[in-house]
Amino acid sequence: MDKRENNYFSHDSNARNSDKLIRLRMRHRAAGYGVYFMILERLREEPGYMSAKDYNMIAFDLRVDASLIKSVVEDFGLFVFTEDGKYFYSESFNRRMAIKDEKAKKQSEAGRKAMEKRWKKDSGKREDDNLLISNLSENDNLLISKPSENDNKESKEKERKVYNTQKEKETNTCEEPEMSVEEKCHMTFKYFNDMTVYYNSAIKPVKVLTGERMRKLEEVVRRYDRNQIASAIRNAMNSDFLNGRTSRRKLPADFDWIFEERNFTKIFEGSI
Repeated sequence: MDKRENNYFSHDSNARNSDKLIRLRMRHRAAGYGVYFMILERLREEPGYMSAKDYNMIAFDLRVDASLIKSVVEDFGLFVFTEDGKYFYSESFNRRMAIKDEKAKKQSEAGRKAMEKRWKKDSGKREDDNLLISNLSENDNLLISKPSENDNKESKEKERKVYNTQKEKETNTCEEPEMSVEEKCHMTFKYFNDMTVYYNSAIKPVKVLTGERMRKLEEVVRRYDRNQIASAIRNAMNSDFLNGRTSRRKLPADFDWIFEERNFTKIFEGSI
């Protein structure tokens, strides 16, 4: 998904004609109007579309006087403060973003389902291939072990015992072939990156599978099955806390933090 689309928000072409913005323009002219929309741009990048009430910091960012920031935020009814007065936000802006976020969520859900279907299909194909190979091997054994009709009874009995012994050994010792730990790690690595895109998550994909990351993945794939790992990754992508959208956490988590064993367990259990 294009980064420009991630940072997009709608803007009415006649926004300048609203009563609140007319009063703003009357007092502060075009400078106040520009500051208002730059504040909205900042809100678009903030977790929960909410900004800390730090006028000096915002003024430094926008290169204007802090008194102008204070007036734009407080004097025209354009923004609302949280109950503790530490943060402010725009109700109209949040309504617009809710529509966009809902659309993005539906697209992400559709993408997630398509990805899971493809993932299961790939896994199913491997299982079918393994089953075919197993069946071919069993049929070869049957063909080789089948006694000739012209053999005498003693020879038939001997060969039957040998065949049955071999089949019993295979039954007791052979397991259905499955993916190696390394293959599971690479599939989990790719699935994580795919889900960051499909969920439009603030959690960033990773480009390099380092030795340390491989070690963490090995611990996870040995402990959890494929469906459990997929569930935990989806929990992470949907978590406001891990996406840095809460007052307790302002920055999103990353791959290395998520796949720490103690963190991954909490994510899987839904306690984060």
